Amino acid sequence: MMTLKAYDRNPHVLRKLVRFTGFIPANLIGADGKLIAPAKIPSQECEELLKAQGTNRQFDIDLEGKKYHTQISNIHMDEVADEIDEINLAVIS
Repeated sequence: MMTLKAYDRNPHVLRKLVRFTGFIPANLIGADGKLIAPAKIPSQECEELLKAQGTNRQFDIDLEGKKYHTQISNIHMDEVADEIDEINLAVIS
């Protein structure tokens, strides 16, 4: 199983600025539908994961030393630029 390194993201910083620095904004969402933590994932690693495993696979996220077992629940795409705007990750218990 693949593990992605993620970093804490300040929710008050524009997602556009996060993408400009080479990251994809992500939201870790718990089983109750509430936000666990806003994060940012390096865009190159995320795209490699999607190409290798597709969108319906489970993988681990290492967020500042804390591991979460996740699955992609939603991908927001920019249709014009053909880039990922944001990813929502469902945390699996």
